[in-house]
Amino acid sequence: MVYEADGSTGSRLNYAWENTVRDGSQFRAFTVGLTKGNQWYPSPTAAASGIEFGSFFQDEEIVDRSVFDWVEHRLDGPNAFERERFDVINASYDQTWDYALGSYGFEFSYMEEGMERSWFDLLGGGRGYFITLDINTTLNWGGANPNFGRPYVASGNQRQQNNIDRNVKRGTAFYELNLKETDGQILKWFGRHTGTVFGQEYEIDRGTINGRNMVDAAYLAASQNGSTNFNSGGAQARSQFYVGPSVANAGTHIGANFPGITSVIRTDSTTGWYFDEAAGGEGSDGAWATMPVTIGDVRDDATFYNQIYSESLNRQVTDSEAYVHHRPTSSTRNGSLELGVAERMK
Repeated sequence: MVYEADGSTGSRLNYAWENTVRDGSQFRAFTVGLTKGNQWYPSPTAAASGIEFGSFFQDEEIVDRSVFDWVEHRLDGPNAFERERFDVINASYDQTWDYALGSYGFEFSYMEEGMERSWFDLLGGGRGYFITLDINTTLNWGGANPNFGRPYVASGNQRQQNNIDRNVKRGTAFYELNLKETDGQILKWFGRHTGTVFGQEYEIDRGTINGRNMVDAAYLAASQNGSTNFNSGGAQARSQFYVGPSVANAGTHIGANFPGITSVIRTDSTTGWYFDEAAGGEGSDGAWATMPVTIGDVRDDATFYNQIYSESLNRQVTDSEAYVHHRPTSSTRNGSLELGVAERMK
């Protein structure tokens, strides 16, 4: 998706490179720019072939803020977001009763926590944070390029959502039996007893989903030889946006003061270009064609959930049970010493 002016909708959609036919031979049309040059530097293959300048060029890191002020501005402007949401529910109920030899009771509790973290990056991948110069004098289909010499940024986009949901169900019951309070002399020797029964289920889900802007099914099929694979690169609607005027005749980029993008850019529909190999019938070289294309923007939640290209889910469930019984084994009548034994079962 090509954005030629800040704040405007995309002027057209086309692939950065496309296989075409010229004079009966295969020909690949490229959108070429001065970009990420260190991937070609140095070039042993070119040197081995005796090509003196085969290393082409190497990136220059922008350290002069008069080129682009990366401290005060983002390259993609207000076209990214990060947000979080956290919900908590706690509920419990307990009841106790007293009787002649002690007390008993129970408690039930439930806890639920949900966290959702989501972010969108217009420059989510590829060569996003590189300023590129458009050195194409013509467009892929042969028309004059009105943006020759202009700086631009081109990248794939991505939205990711992370969810963590946990819940705890817990039940506890207890009793107290104090046989010292009985009238029977024999029962008194069995003393005081307490018991606790505990049960808990802990469940946690961790999930991640990823989505990106995509073209519609009709354009994908027309431009990619009938493809229906929305996980393919051909289905992605990447962005190419120009961030300043042409510097084709400038002696240096120092002082260019590229403004970057300062407003929200978005396109829901535009004209899509593609090479139709079947145009003209058998024996023909084919021809460039256009058609309306709709763009699914994952900044909309409904669109995002419909354009997920990868996901993961991990669930962990832990059950715990315990019973604790405490009974005295020795005591003094004055209560100054009491020893007990605890019995636990997990």
